Order: sequence, then structure tokens, then C-alpha cells
Amino acid sequence: MKEFPSLIDDADLPSGLNVQNADADPKCQVMIAPVLHFKLVRIVSRILHSLYGIHAPTEARRISLGEELNDELHEWRRQIPPFLDASQVEPKFLLPMFERQSNMLSQAYAHAVILVNRGWVMSDLKDSHLAPGEDMRPDVSACLSAALSILDTINKMFQANRIFPAYWFTQYQGFCAIVMIYTYTIRAWSEDNEFCLRHFRAAERCQSQIASIAQEGSLAHRYFVIMEEFRSEVRGHIKIDPDQWTGTVLTPQSPNKIPQCQTLTDEELSMVMNGFLDPGIPLVDFDFESCMGSGDP
Repeated sequence: MKEFPSLIDDADLPSGLNVQNADADPKCQVMIAPVLHFKLVRIVSRILHSLYGIHAPTEARRISLGEELNDELHEWRRQIPPFLDASQVEPKFLLPMFERQSNMLSQAYAHAVILVNRGWVMSDLKDSHLAPGEDMRPDVSACLSAALSILDTINKMFQANRIFPAYWFTQYQGFCAIVMIYTYTIRAWSEDNEFCLRHFRAAERCQSQIASIAQEGSLAHRYFVIMEEFRSEVRGHIKIDPDQWTGTVLTPQSPNKIPQCQTLTDEELSMVMNGFLDPGIPLVDFDFESCMGSGDP
């Protein structure tokens, strides 16, 4: 029995019972991203079990686990085909379904990197290990890069009007990245630190973008309350020229000012997370077969 689905479209399956495993195929298969996502979920499960279990690992064990899990994530990333790798192909140039899949994989990978490495940002490291430069720990650098990657992807999605209230996990990933940046800014801030200020501005921008689609009482609204507390703490901790602030961060709007999204079933949510569905379009009379087959050249 196969552990993972074959990387082929349902329409390409033969009618007979003798189904062969798919070999490497130059076509852009729509099932590549879901299979990669499933593999990444298994790695994240190990991350949560190993680093966030009831019994916290010792520092030596945490270092060993961090190296092992980071290696697993790097190996997973090497499996992403170029057309789904946001660092090689800009997602906006892809078909809408592949654009969503590329963004999904990019966000999920960066979030996993944060889960592995954020403990070092919050631990009692010396300032020299947090400040930018040669002395910065690789774990801290990887965590910051992953957080900025999430903020950048959300910004691109927002500018293209490709982020919706139904993207609840994207909002959660943004929330984790923003809190990480705010925490780092407080811990690593030094006078005239343009490096920290640049990160902080990116986090403020993303907070405003999440707030702009947050309905009152929603998870995004609750995230905003926590993010605003962190942001206020940062602004009270660092001392800079008021002209350097980005301005007022948007607050969640009333429901009648926010684009409404339909309620999705569990199956539809799964399809959204794997890039098959766009929650911004109505599902009434939606041609699912056309969607699933749109990956053919």
C-alpha cells in the first residue's frame, strides 16, 4: 500500500485496475502541492511533539532537535518544484490555483521554521546573539527571515486583493510572525537600529492588513487585540523620532464594511487550504471538475 497519493490528476488515471506509480512528469500537476503540504504537516506534528510537549526538552536536547528538524524542513523544501517555489517564480504570474498553492506552501514552510527556532528569540540569550551581524545566532536569523517572508507574502496577497476573511490560517500565521517581530524588537533594540525598525514597520503594516478584514468577534479580531498590546509595548520600550513612526494602525471594522465570505464546509476549507478553491467567489454552480483539471497545460 502506498504511503502517499500518486502525483497524477484523477483524469489521467487509467480505467483498468493495474495503476502504476507516476514517474517524474514535466507537467504542472495539481496534486503536487497537497502531497507536499501533507508531508510538511507530518514534520510540524513532530515539531509540536518534540519541542512543545508537556515535558520541555533540556537546552542540549533542544539544540539537537532544532538542528534535526531544521534539516528535515530544508530537505522538504528541496522537493518543491520550481513553479511552486515563490523564491524562483513569482506566484502572481501563475494560474490562480497554482498561485494559491505557491503562497500556501511558502507560508506553511515559514511558519514551521518559526515554530522550530522562535524559542531562541524568547530565551535568555545575550544581546550580541540577537543583534544583526556575524554574532547573530543562525536560529534567530532563520526565525526572523521566516517571519519577514510571511509578512511579505501577506502584503503581496493584500495588494492584489487575494486575501479574504476565510483565510483564517493565513491570519494566524501572520499573527505568529508579527508577535515574533515585536518580541525581537523589544529584546534587540538599540539606538538608531534601522534593522529592528525595518522589521517593526513590516509587522505594523501586516497588522493593519489583518485588521482590515477582521470582523468583530472573529479570531482575526482577537489576534488584533493581542498584537496591539504587543505593539504598544514596543512603542513604549523604544525611543525614536516620532516622524519615524508609520502612523496609526488600522483597527477592525464593523461587519458591514468588510467583504463577506460564505460559510465553507470542512471539505471546502480543505480545498481552500490546498489552493483548489478561491473563497472570494461563490460556490453556487461551481464547476469542481474544471477546477481540478485546470492544472493541465
